[in-house]
Amino acid sequence: MRVKPGANLDHASAELLHGIAVVEEEFRRAGLEARITSCFRPGPWAKTLLHGIERDAKRTARHGVCDACDFAYPPPEKAPAIIAAIRARLSKPAGSFDVLDEGTPTYAEGAGVGSQWTGAHLHIEWDPIPAGG
Repeated sequence: MRVKPGANLDHASAELLHGIAVVEEEFRRAGLEARITSCFRPGPWAKTLLHGIERDAKRTARHGVCDACDFAYPPPEKAPAIIAAIRARLSKPAGSFDVLDEGTPTYAEGAGVGSQWTGAHLHIEWDPIPAGG
């Protein structure tokens, strides 16, 4: 596992660290090294970015922990299998993560990212279903 210079793992939640470990295992299983490209970002991004620790009431209630992380996109020929394996382990209903394939603007739009697409990457986010929801 590598971390891109400038990517900040400060404030990463315990749940997110588990998700990062799963991503790393699935990349390694495919013969690749995972690379974190983005995680916590302080400043105005905290209210708008999908990683934002203050973007909504649910995130604000987590008291400053970061529940989301981006990874460099795997090679296109391996991406579908890697992402499927990660989703099988982390996504709902088996897990409590959103695993977004943001490999292209079209994929990102389908994932609900809209104008925040910043280039090809894989996004994971711990996002449990609220009790009774």
